[in-house]
Parts: sequence; C-alpha cells; structure tokens
Amino acid sequence: MALAGKAVTRVVHRCHEGQRSQVLDLSACTLKSFPDAVYFLLRNTRLLSCMLEQNQISRLPGKFFFNFDALTVLNLRSNRLTSLPNEVIRMTDLKVLDISNNRFTVFPTIILTMPNLQTVIAEENEISDMDTEALSSAGSSLQEVNLCKNPLSQRLIVQLERMHEAHQLSFTITYSSPSADHFQGMD
Repeated sequence: MALAGKAVTRVVHRCHEGQRSQVLDLSACTLKSFPDAVYFLLRNTRLLSCMLEQNQISRLPGKFFFNFDALTVLNLRSNRLTSLPNEVIRMTDLKVLDISNNRFTVFPTIILTMPNLQTVIAEENEISDMDTEALSSAGSSLQEVNLCKNPLSQRLIVQLERMHEAHQLSFTITYSSPSADHFQGMD
C-alpha cells in the first residue's frame, strides 16, 4: 500500500509542476491507464507538452485528446499501445508525436491528416504495412516519419522507394533496410 501511495503522490507532484511549466511529465510512473484525477488537477491548465513514456498504457481514452487538445508534443514511447483513437485529430496544434516502442502493427494513418504535425517517430513497433495513398496526401507541414526497426513488408519498402524516386513525398521517411534473412520464406 505504501508503494501505491508514493506513486499517487509522484503523479500529483508532477501535475502541480505541469501547472507551472505547461509540461506534464508522467514518464516512468508505472501507469496502466491515464489517471482520471489528472483531468481534474489540470482542468485550468493549457498543456503544451505531455510525456507519458515508459509506462504500461495500452490505450488512451478519447477524452484525453479533448482535454489536452493544445499539445504540441506528445511522447507515448515505450508503452503497450496498439492504436490511437480517432479523437487524436482534435490535437490540431500537435507538431511532434512519438509512438516508438509500442505494439502498433499498422501505421495510424489518421494522424497524417493533422494540420500542424511535423514529426512522427514510430520506431521499434511491429508495423509491417501502411496506407501509402494516405502517406502521399499527408499534410504539407509533415517533415519526417521515422519507421526504423519495424518489420516493413517488402511490398511496402518497394512502394516507399518508388514514391521517393518519383518525388511524391514532401517529407523524409526513414526506415531500416531489412536483412536478406528477413525475407526468407516470403514469396
């Protein structure tokens, strides 16, 4: 029980710091979900940055994106996320989104419609496919999509290379070149 009390105290202290700095850092708080109390504690605060990395969060509720729609940076690195809810597009000021080291198998193309998004870091997931049509029509503010250390399909890699050669992408996309044995048995 004492450990739980310390964890709650740590979250409350970080919320108070977030009120002063407009940066909420709940990194490494062993959160399994986003605490409802945080909405109450920060109800009159316009957060610009939220760090939720190194937790155990498997899903963010839609109300998170309604309550913190002024964020410009959202770090969700090293959690257990498999998707983002459609409400993520409410964050019209978001510039940097880090979803690295989660459990995504498909790139969340809905984020490509966000008007001010500049950088998406999606390294170290299980992403093997994505909608390249959505990628080619991404917002003009997008500058970088990082897909390194994902098991991208050979078909997707070929499509990305063709799009790059044809200058269909107005941004940089990085990915790891798979080793030859990555494709063994794939025909």
